[in-house]
Amino acid sequence: MRSAPPIRTATLLVFLLAAAPVALLVYALATRPLVAWISEAWHRQVVLRLVEPGSRLAERAGWDANSPDSIAAPRWLGTYRPELPWDFQTWYRMQSSLGTPLAIASWYQAWGDGPDHEFKSSAMSGLQREGIVPMVTWEPWVSAFDSFRGQTPLASLELVVAGRFDPYLRSWARSAAIHGKAFFLRPFHEPGNPWYPWGPEHGNPPELYRQAWAHVRGIFREEGARNAAFVWTPWQDADTAYWPGDDQVDWIGLDLFNYGTLAESGQWLDFATLLRLQHDVFRRYGKPMLVAEVGSSDFGGNKEQWYRDLFKIFRGPSWPRVRAVVLFDNPSGATSTGLPVDWALSTLPHAMDSIGRDLAPTPEQTP
Repeated sequence: MRSAPPIRTATLLVFLLAAAPVALLVYALATRPLVAWISEAWHRQVVLRLVEPGSRLAERAGWDANSPDSIAAPRWLGTYRPELPWDFQTWYRMQSSLGTPLAIASWYQAWGDGPDHEFKSSAMSGLQREGIVPMVTWEPWVSAFDSFRGQTPLASLELVVAGRFDPYLRSWARSAAIHGKAFFLRPFHEPGNPWYPWGPEHGNPPELYRQAWAHVRGIFREEGARNAAFVWTPWQDADTAYWPGDDQVDWIGLDLFNYGTLAESGQWLDFATLLRLQHDVFRRYGKPMLVAEVGSSDFGGNKEQWYRDLFKIFRGPSWPRVRAVVLFDNPSGATSTGLPVDWALSTLPHAMDSIGRDLAPTPEQTP
């Protein structure tokens, strides 16, 4: 048998090489729906079955809905630091000085298009391998989206309700579901605070706020992200108008700050007074509470003693509905008018050592 002429073999080879990419593209396009279907089925039938319910956090923190005023379990302590969740040097220094484990790591994250706005999977996983629960204050600064760069649109929550940011929300929620471990999520915090663009001063009335909250919560449910424990954080007593509803909220967060003489009233308020003012208003909702932000200035009083009094309450049996306290350890804070405020406890090393001695178990408490 004679072999094929070389020129025909070469022509066939060129044809096959040219056709291969086209064939691969056709194959990919034809099988893409099948691959997507298999991926979605795996997500729904396998991944979502492994998601830890956010309700576990209340259980782990000792919450008992049947007897919320007689809980004896120890409270969780946590802190916010500006460099979290990437740098933990000050975190571990505080933990060592206080002599008690820090159970919650808090940070703030804006909505937006960039990588800084994505779900921080690696940081979350690293923390939870150490037994630390993340708390993300998730802020809808829509100006971080390319389509609204540098803008602060009025009634921005209308955009949320209309689904303008749904691709971002769904991506974030799905990443949370894939992560799988329970964490605290604080969206739309302090709705009555005029400084935030999701508040009434910027065209967002209570009804619109409730709709936006339900829209976001609904997306998390649809994506299977039941590991997100939703924390609703009011700013003042009148924020009861923004209550999203019993089926929409898992925890209530309280933000408590002693501005001292920087406040309009010029009053120095201790932690117990600040806690009572909000606790007695919002306990009606029957949810576990956590102090999501707390700090004191040093204007008008003794900041070190203020923190020592806080930790006496933290260690004691009073306020049993409050299951966690998260320090706002920011040395570079500011008032709404721009005056600098050092809220940090970590800038008072002698105070931390003293508090650590106060927190140390007495001989009769040592097993």
